[in-house]
This record gives sequence, structure tokens and C-alpha cells, in this order.
Amino acid sequence: MQILKPLLRSTQALGLVAVVTLGSAAAQAANPAHLEQLLRTNNCPGCDLRGANLAQARLRQANLAGADLQGANLAYANLNQANLSNTNLSQANLVGANLRRINAPAAQLRLANLSNADLSGAILNRAVLDTARLDGANLRGASLRRAYLGDAVLNSAILISGDLTRAVLAAASLSGVDLSAANLSGAKLNQAGLDRANLAGANLNGADLTNAKLALANLASADVSGASLNQAYLYQTNLTNANLTGVDMRSAQLNAANLSGATLVGANLESAILTLARLINTNFTYANLAYADLQGADLQGSNLSNANFSYANLTQANLNNANFTDTNFTATRFK
Repeated sequence: MQILKPLLRSTQALGLVAVVTLGSAAAQAANPAHLEQLLRTNNCPGCDLRGANLAQARLRQANLAGADLQGANLAYANLNQANLSNTNLSQANLVGANLRRINAPAAQLRLANLSNADLSGAILNRAVLDTARLDGANLRGASLRRAYLGDAVLNSAILISGDLTRAVLAAASLSGVDLSAANLSGAKLNQAGLDRANLAGANLNGADLTNAKLALANLASADVSGASLNQAYLYQTNLTNANLTGVDMRSAQLNAANLSGATLVGANLESAILTLARLINTNFTYANLAYADLQGADLQGSNLSNANFSYANLTQANLNNANFTDTNFTATRFK
């Protein structure tokens, strides 16, 4: 009997595990009644549609507020103007889906695949899209205020005139993305990959771009005032006529970058690398360029009044017609 008790307990435990496993498997399947209701009425708020196969489904203006569509297949589905507020779409397949003007505040889209989806005019404020795939997606004019897109992939996505105020895009892949005229004020873009991105005319006021990669990016006429670009990589970046007032560019790499006509009043470029940079008619009033490397830089016509160039390297730099009023050249190298 003493021998049988452990065996019974073991058998009971195995049975319990089997029940739990079967229960978990069943929990992942969509509720058939809910699925039928959605397809029949286009109205299924709060429904259990986990893992449902809705590929190419016609769900225009559907009401799926608060529904659970985790792991659902919605590839190429038409969800134009659908209500997806607080909807769970984590790990869902939304490749090529029509999501134009969806209302999806606080939607959960973790690990969702939205590659090449049309999200133009979508409302995704406070939505969670960490590690989501949005490469090639159209988000023109979309609102992503305070949305979370950490580690998300948005390569070659279109975000023209998008509102990403205070959005989190830390370590996101944004290579070749079009963010022209987008609002990224206060956004977190630290360690983000923005090589060849188009940020012309974008608002990056107060944004965090620490350690961001912006090689060959276009920030012409962008407002980057008060932003942090500490240790950012800006090789051959176009910053012509950009507003960089009070920007933190300490130890930033701006090799061969073009900052002609830019405003850097009060900017901190201590130890920045500006070799061969184009700085024609640039305003460096009260800027700190101590220990900066400006070898071969073109500073002709620039305003260097009250700027700090102590211990900077200006070897072979072009300083023709520059304004040196009260400039600090303590221990500056010119030869």
C-alpha cells in the first residue's frame, strides 16, 4: 500500500498536467460562436477570437473593441476604419492588411507582423508595438502619440506627417524610413537605427537620440532644438538649415556632415568629431566645441562669437570671413 500511494500521487499529477495542457490548448482556439457573430454582424466587442483565421476577411468598420485576437491570421484583411481600441493583436499576422483610419488606442500589437500594411491615418495612441514588424508599412498621417515601439522594425516605412509625440522607439530599426514633417518631439530614439532616414522638416524638439545611428540621414530644416545626440553617429548627415539650438552633441561623430546654415546657439559639441564637415554660415554663438576635431572643416562665414574652441583641432579648417568676436581659442590647434 505504501508503494501504491506514490504511484497514485504520480498518476494524479500526470492527469492534472494533462488536463492543464489540454485546457491551455483549448484556450488558444477562437470561440466558434464569437467567430460566427463577427462574420455575420461585423460587431464583436470583447470577443474571444484567439488564433482565428481571418485572412482576406472583409471587416470594414468592424467593432472589435477589447476583443482578443492574439495570434489571429488577418493577412490582407480589410479592416478599414475598424474599432480596435484596447484590442489584443499580439503576435497577429496583419501582413498587407488594410488598416486605414483604424481607431486603435491602447491596442496590444506585441510581436505582430504588419509588414506592408496600410495604416495611413490610423489612431494608435498609447498602442504597444514592441518588437512588431512594420517594414514597408504606410503610416502616413498616423497618430502614435506615446506609443511604444521599442525594438520594432520599421525599415522603409512611410510616416510622413505622422504624430509620434513622446513615442518610445528605443533600439528600433528605422533604416530608410520617411519621417519628413513628422512630429517626434520628446520621443525616445536612443540607440535607434535611422541610417538614410528622411527627417526633413521633422520636429525632434527634446527628443532622445543618444547613440542613435543617422548616417546619410536627411534632417534638413528639422527642429532638433534641445535634443540629445550624445555619441550619435551622423556620418555625412544632412543638417542644413536645421535648428540645433541647445542640442547635446557631445562626442557625436559628424564626419563629413553638412550643417551649413544650421543654428547651434548654445549647443554642446565637446569632443565631437567634425572632420571635413561643411559648416558654412553656421551659427555657433555660445556653443561649446572644446576638444572637438574640426580638421579640414569648412567654417567660412560662420558665426563663432562667444563660442568655446579651447583645445579643439582646427588644422586645415577654412575660417574665411568667420566671426571671431570673443571666441575662446585657448590651446586651439591651427597647424
